[in-house]
Amino acid sequence: MPVYVYRAIPETGRGELAGELEAQSIEEALSVLASQRLVVLNLEEAERGRTGKRAKIKPTSLAQFYRTLGTLLSAGVNINLALESLAKNPKVKDLASQIGAKLTQGFSFAQAAEAAGLPKAHVSALKGAESGGGLAKTLLRLADNVEEAITIQGEVRGAATYPVAILGFIALLVYGLLKSLVPRFVQVLEGMGYTQKDFPVYSQVVIALSDFLRAYDTLLFVGLAALVTAFLLWTRTPAGEEAVDRLLYRLPFVSQVRKLLTQATFLDNLAFLLEAAVPLTTAIAIAGNNTGSPTWVRLSQKVQSDVEAGLTLSEALKRWADEGLLLPEMPALISAGEESNTVHVLAKNYARFLREEARRTISQTAKLIEPFMVVVMAVVVGAIILSLFVPFYDAINKLREMTQ
Repeated sequence: MPVYVYRAIPETGRGELAGELEAQSIEEALSVLASQRLVVLNLEEAERGRTGKRAKIKPTSLAQFYRTLGTLLSAGVNINLALESLAKNPKVKDLASQIGAKLTQGFSFAQAAEAAGLPKAHVSALKGAESGGGLAKTLLRLADNVEEAITIQGEVRGAATYPVAILGFIALLVYGLLKSLVPRFVQVLEGMGYTQKDFPVYSQVVIALSDFLRAYDTLLFVGLAALVTAFLLWTRTPAGEEAVDRLLYRLPFVSQVRKLLTQATFLDNLAFLLEAAVPLTTAIAIAGNNTGSPTWVRLSQKVQSDVEAGLTLSEALKRWADEGLLLPEMPALISAGEESNTVHVLAKNYARFLREEARRTISQTAKLIEPFMVVVMAVVVGAIILSLFVPFYDAINKLREMTQ
């Protein structure tokens, strides 16, 4: 998205301001600045690569920043003093200092957060909180959301650690067998009068793999490293990210967890933004972008267009339910919320349910994967051992027959 550099004067006349914002076009940038009650003096697209320096902060540190600042504000501490106190914490020093500097220049807290590069959903919620006077409560809610997301990510990583570790162990074990054990067995068998033609077909395959690995293992590892690097770079491109996202929605086990978590993230952000008085169409777009899934971004854009065309949110969701990304009960749930004017409450509660369902799915999947990976290891290693011992056993029998 293009970045625009602007100079403007607040309608209150508190001096000239300068900053940057992201917008699809210069008209949208002007509209955003006008909504912030700024009189634009100059507005132009920033040169590529000339975006402002943004504070880099880890999710755990961001949650700490939100919670500490929200707690201090709830206790009646002035926001400038609170930010000065946070600036003494090495983990959030850059973020607190940058936001504090923007506040002294006349920016609102939400504008300062946007300039610091905080997530758009958070910025939109902070804008609504400032106008409604609930900034402290919103900051504490943001801390809860970030901490819950960190917990879910940790559980997903934990579930993936075991199979990845087992696969790595299997790869090292197979490499060791093919590199060291197979050649020694072949030498022994050849010393007993066996030739390559005497080996069974499956043994010949294993021996051929061993010979290839011994001759080209360095080239193979370099090639694999190059392929992995190229793949990772490709996944960072729009086309690569789109392809990987589609794949994740089709893989066994992974697809179910992916659907549950993206839908929970969408609903949780939607509920949070609606509670902060963000307009529905804006909340839909921001909630979709915040899922991190290109597929859900496209879906949220379709839903947003339908709502702008006059459909209710539940009708728009029902229209696109055949995409396979929505659980069947979701449109009906939203419809009940629209009738009782409690969409944000039901969406929040349903998001919590979906996260718990994702946790159960992750736990059950991990329990299924563990014995499966053990079986895979036993089959792979056993196949290699049998391919060597079968001809070895045959050679021993032949020697017995010859001596009798």
